[in-house]
Amino acid sequence: LYGTGKTMFWGQLWFLTSLFVTTCSCHFLIRSHVISNKCIRIITVIILVPTGTWFLAWAPTTPHLNWFWINNRYYFAVIEGLPWNIDLLPITAAFYLLGTTFPKYRIGDQPTKTSLYFLAAAGAFAIVGTGSLLMDWRMDLNIRHYAHWAGSTLTAICGIGGILLLSLALEKLSHRWTSQTLSFIGKRSLFILVLHFSFQNNSFRKMDAAGVPELVAAIGSFAIGLGASIAFSLLWERIRKGRTASKEII
Repeated sequence: LYGTGKTMFWGQLWFLTSLFVTTCSCHFLIRSHVISNKCIRIITVIILVPTGTWFLAWAPTTPHLNWFWINNRYYFAVIEGLPWNIDLLPITAAFYLLGTTFPKYRIGDQPTKTSLYFLAAAGAFAIVGTGSLLMDWRMDLNIRHYAHWAGSTLTAICGIGGILLLSLALEKLSHRWTSQTLSFIGKRSLFILVLHFSFQNNSFRKMDAAGVPELVAAIGSFAIGLGASIAFSLLWERIRKGRTASKEII
């Protein structure tokens, strides 16, 4: 909201800039062969996580988030931090490097029963729930909250692993509609990431103000945010195909 010294909150902006900086930095490190060895990469990850959490706790640039409302929208009175979320780089780079350490290793290629995948996913989610709710190992990089360098990392890795295991389990089901549905949504994940917050937040507030039960409003707003984002994605794909067809005709 320019001219008043205030800026509108856009929940996805931190993630997009942070992902850009992280991808560029890690790509440079990997391509330069500085950490091409897997053992060196793992050691680097172990060093980066506590270093990054220490930096967030020490850095005077930690954001101060003072929330207030204008026309039923979230705003920040003050937001501080290093440009392009560089202060998050040690932590985000650690996860990026860990994810690229074993790119060719695929659990899904093993002849494992679908029930075991579901069981393993449930175990991973149980660790996430225990760490987040009972041990308070929650994390939110948007507000620079990283409760415990080891505990928060463990819950994050288990959350990622649980999603991957659940995806493998759904992929191995005899009914293909589940995996096809998730694949359809995944191909449009960038549109969902960028657009869902505004639709979901605004629709939830309107339904809540209208007296709709909170659970129903939460489910309904989630569906609206997801559906509107996918609709924009499909519209964009249709426009691109139309332009490509026009160029081929010319």
